[in-house]
Amino acid sequence: MGVLLDSSFLIDLMRSQPRATHLLARLENAKELLLLTSPVVYELLSGLRHKGSRADLIKVETLLRDYPSVDFDFAAARRAAEVRAEIHRTGRPVGVVDVMLAGIALAHGHGVVSRDEGLAELAPLFGFKVIAY
Repeated sequence: MGVLLDSSFLIDLMRSQPRATHLLARLENAKELLLLTSPVVYELLSGLRHKGSRADLIKVETLLRDYPSVDFDFAAARRAAEVRAEIHRTGRPVGVVDVMLAGIALAHGHGVVSRDEGLAELAPLFGFKVIAY
């Protein structure tokens, strides 16, 4: 299976943040299948189109071409609904894109690369892997 790249990781790569670039090198050396998701692409592009510079938008568009993507499909929607229901019961504040990302990971057996604490808290509850940095 592959590893889903979260928005936080992609932003850190775009900014050449050393921990992110070192992790990317490690994942590539391990021949991990690195994947984007449609919710993350949406999150990145909508944020940049709202507040970002043209130069940052070009950087992200270039970065997005480097990786294949996984859509938020029916199976992912079912799993995301389970995650959302559970976090409502527990009162954890988790964003909708993170819930969708968790749904994709669960439905398709992928891990997630992220520095997002909300995703890291969800992982052990639902049984998907988060590679934190």
